[in-house]
Amino acid sequence: MKYMHRNVVVMLTIFLFITACSSRERIKEISDVKPGDFKKYAGTYVGNNADVVAIVNHLPGGETFQSISLENESIKVNYGVKGDGTLTEDMVETYWFDGKDTMKKNFVFNITYLAILVPNAKGYEFQVGNKKFTIKREEILSILNENFNDFLKEDDLWDEKKVVKFLNDNNQKMNRLVNDKDFRKSLFVKYPVK
Repeated sequence: MKYMHRNVVVMLTIFLFITACSSRERIKEISDVKPGDFKKYAGTYVGNNADVVAIVNHLPGGETFQSISLENESIKVNYGVKGDGTLTEDMVETYWFDGKDTMKKNFVFNITYLAILVPNAKGYEFQVGNKKFTIKREEILSILNENFNDFLKEDDLWDEKKVVKFLNDNNQKMNRLVNDKDFRKSLFVKYPVK
């Protein structure tokens, strides 16, 4: 009996060790994002560093964000390998530069959410390695108004219920827009990733 108990403990220890060693952190994709996760962040002020960081962490690629700057009421996010993280440089590069336009899709998705959730931001900048995308708030709002008939008015962007309703009601449409090659092409011709 004692021998069997010891074998079970050894096998359980080996199993736990193998499981712990093999479990790698997974980088969030657009399909992982749930609009309800952002309920408490509706109407976030650009100066609220903790909430802006939380929003970026919940967005696609959030596990790879290295730094954020909120100077001049603009949100500037730098993505890459974190010094204390479990993601390797190869994992981060493979995620962002996978040949499936993930970087551009994430930029469109993340800019949409940030424009809705942080209504007083004046501009947005995303950088991955040496690739940088910048757009002003009025430019992205014009694009969103053009593509969503029910896009929220400026005052409504501060109303938690209206923001959550918009995100829930338009989740599929946002995903279609992000995945629309022609839309991305026209957006990035006008506002190129440099």
